[in-house]
Amino acid sequence: TAATTPTAATSSTTPAAVPTTPTAAEPRRELRSSGLGALKTLREWDLRARPGQPCPSDLRVFVYEYPGVSEMAWYEHTERKRAECAGGKKCNNHFTGEHLLAQFTLEHVLDDFFRNSCVRTRDPETADLFFVPHFGDVLYRETGRGDRPSAWEQALLDLVEKRDGAAWERTFNVSAKWWARRKGADHVLVQPAPVTGLRHPKGVRGWGHYLQQLAAPIFISLELSRSFVAEYPKCAAKNVVAPYPIPGRGWHDGTWRKHAAKAAKQLAASDGEQGNEVRPLRTYFRAGDHGCVSVRRAIKREFAEAAVQRGGVGDPGFVLAEPADRARARDVKKRLQNFPRQAAMFLADFCPCPEGDSPSAKRQYDALLAGCVPVVASDDALWAFSREQGLDGALDPLAFALHVPEAALAGRNATSFPLLDALDA
Repeated sequence: TAATTPTAATSSTTPAAVPTTPTAAEPRRELRSSGLGALKTLREWDLRARPGQPCPSDLRVFVYEYPGVSEMAWYEHTERKRAECAGGKKCNNHFTGEHLLAQFTLEHVLDDFFRNSCVRTRDPETADLFFVPHFGDVLYRETGRGDRPSAWEQALLDLVEKRDGAAWERTFNVSAKWWARRKGADHVLVQPAPVTGLRHPKGVRGWGHYLQQLAAPIFISLELSRSFVAEYPKCAAKNVVAPYPIPGRGWHDGTWRKHAAKAAKQLAASDGEQGNEVRPLRTYFRAGDHGCVSVRRAIKREFAEAAVQRGGVGDPGFVLAEPADRARARDVKKRLQNFPRQAAMFLADFCPCPEGDSPSAKRQYDALLAGCVPVVASDDALWAFSREQGLDGALDPLAFALHVPEAALAGRNATSFPLLDALDA
């Protein structure tokens, strides 16, 4: 999850670090009882390529190199957008850390990872897996967001659906020989956004964008739903649900944490306290009305109407950890009115996470980085790297997250407070 800003696919020298999912309960990043056996810490699962150092994995992954890649549209658009952000310049695209599209950079993160990993092999004969670089999300959004697949996406579709490599060899300029070795089952493809894949039909929800993952290749994606995995357990098991990338530097250089710490001291001082480590907010949620709108509005209504004795201040974005008089309530509302969402999560104990345009949301992983317990209000969401619904993951979400059924929040008098109260009992 804590991925750095993606770097150039062919020129990056950034060491690869295994993508991880930190939790609020694990500040030392220990895996403990995660099910990874002898791998006690992430340092023992460091797959960066280091000269003269042994690799902790026997896995070998071949990364395709494409002759003439610099003239392929998906690569050209990516490099142009990357250049717009080079040298700290202001930009507005996938490579702006806090931009909306930054959460859809999984294909760039994994490309960088495999290219700089000790599991990489240059010899396809020795490869266990084949990673297929392709930056489809940038191309899709930079070329009018059309419904039809690009030439490169159609080539991949021909391979995974028809086992026809002619278009692959014509557009990617490499042999389809290795696709035929195991009928594509040893190839790794990336689906970087939940509601777009190799095809881009508008208005399609539900399983529409997951269906391509029933084909033979291994798909690494941000999302599969509970209902889909229940219907196709064996096909879903071969794929990997990964965390949303969080490349914003403020998450990783301490900016948001420091911003929150300063605000916490100011809030404590305004209340006549000396300041301590207790988070001043019980719950926090600020977001637009999209996805499951009824649930999002219910959360805001619950916070806005929360009783003073419960910490309510009449704000739809948060509830205080302790009751406040009118003067303090006004002060807190004023201070947090335009406070950055990312930093505010560090001030709260619990962060509601309703679904976005699909069952999951990046907010779930933001909350973990902020040490704010995610309260997932999505019936169909699955956590990355988890063992939910029979997935072959190591994490048990019951150890770091809560879940509230959507129906429990959608009603006019619905509330999540009893769940939080039960934790204090």
